[in-house]
Amino acid sequence: MLKINITFSSKRIFPAVNGIDRSDRTEPCLPNFSLHSRGSSCLNDWLEFQDIAAAMSKDSRDKVIAARALAGIGECRFKKRELDQAQEYFKRSLDMYPEDEVVAYNLAAILFSVRKTVEAIRFFTMATQISPYWSDPYYKMGNAFIQIADYEKAKDAFKQFLKIESNSPRAAGVKKILDDLDKIKK
Repeated sequence: MLKINITFSSKRIFPAVNGIDRSDRTEPCLPNFSLHSRGSSCLNDWLEFQDIAAAMSKDSRDKVIAARALAGIGECRFKKRELDQAQEYFKRSLDMYPEDEVVAYNLAAILFSVRKTVEAIRFFTMATQISPYWSDPYYKMGNAFIQIADYEKAKDAFKQFLKIESNSPRAAGVKKILDDLDKIKK
């Protein structure tokens, strides 16, 4: 059985799962209930998550935990390549707790992968509004804008990415993309 306690960090609430304290985590992370479930299968975790989500969604104090449980179910569905179901669980999680940039990002990534680009941009944007210093949503959003031929917005997203990761290994590739986008306009 999964034991969940709440610990607090600077901006976000991170659960302590099975006694593992994660209060030192301040960066965005993937939904992680299934990663700390003492080796049980995703199916077992999924059943536990459903129980947690059902029990806690009724009490507003526990909505964050219920939302994280729903995100865990979404992660399990994603691992099984059940993308429609993963989308639904991530959406339900965001409905319950719309301040989770990782869930917004994961949902956007799934939508982008199934060519629902405009909807994906909406959730990439949500992730950047919640966590403006996380570079990954800007990078993916830039690629999404390229896919719909909105090159100016793509450039804006990539420039935001470079403000955060100006010296990272990905920065050189982003600079090349920006150069290529400048050539398209000419």
